[in-house]
Amino acid sequence: MVSGLALAGGRGLLTRMYGLTSQNIVSIKMVNYKGDIMHVDLLNNPDLFWAIRGAGCGNFGVITEIELKVYNDIFMYSETLQWEWNPKMSFLILKLYQQQIIKYPKNITTKLKVLIAVWMNCKRDFYPLN
Repeated sequence: MVSGLALAGGRGLLTRMYGLTSQNIVSIKMVNYKGDIMHVDLLNNPDLFWAIRGAGCGNFGVITEIELKVYNDIFMYSETLQWEWNPKMSFLILKLYQQQIIKYPKNITTKLKVLIAVWMNCKRDFYPLN
């Protein structure tokens, strides 16, 4: 569903290099509240073009077409690192992560997730958070 992603901002793996998905919208074709078909872009209805591309949760009409910029030089690679929860080690990892990501070029995107599993029926190797 590209439309939901694009119209709600659109943060993804290519955001550092190409911007938000909404920033890559070239034009929109829509039906407004009166039932009129409108072509919206930087030259035609620029205020509406700005609003449609992520200015909150407003509903400005029914979007029927979205024209997006496309890029043909994309190479993606993904890696996942996982370890057992340790508050001290996790704090250190977060600190190192924050120091390193600002040094990366724009063609490298990173994501850090901290997941803590809480099990009500504790089994071996799982510990509840108290």
